Amino acid sequence: MKRLVALVFAVATSTFAAETPTVGDLETGGRRLSREEVQSLVKGAAVTLVVRNGSERTWVNGDDGNIHGFVNDRAGQIGPKRAGGGTGKYAVDEDGRYCTEVTGTGKRRITTKSCRFIYEKDGQHWGIAKGKLDDEEAPAMRYVFEKKSP
Repeated sequence: MKRLVALVFAVATSTFAAETPTVGDLETGGRRLSREEVQSLVKGAAVTLVVRNGSERTWVNGDDGNIHGFVNDRAGQIGPKRAGGGTGKYAVDEDGRYCTEVTGTGKRRITTKSCRFIYEKDGQHWGIAKGKLDDEEAPAMRYVFEKKSP
């Protein structure tokens, strides 16, 4: 059974790696969005972050800088597959990075913070943390931004 789980994990991670651009791919074949472009993209958007393990985190960026309806489906994690919720805020910093800070609503109330440059490649959006920019093989994180209908 352990071998089967390891094989499934290996196939899943290799499939993800084949579909996910690296920092080098985005630096040569993509385009880093400007601060103004990121602000326009994220304000008022419904956001899905596709995590490398296959789970998705979804939320809505309010016009007021708050994150509403945060859910972490935890699909790719080992253990119970229950959703986790949270509240938080977002901003675009001086460097043009999209930054989020979310505090979970569970017993431990863990706060996670992240800031990523947003790239566009082939009509898709990808995030890269500042500390990963020098690692051409580092995988990016996929973001889907959808604007709410007026």
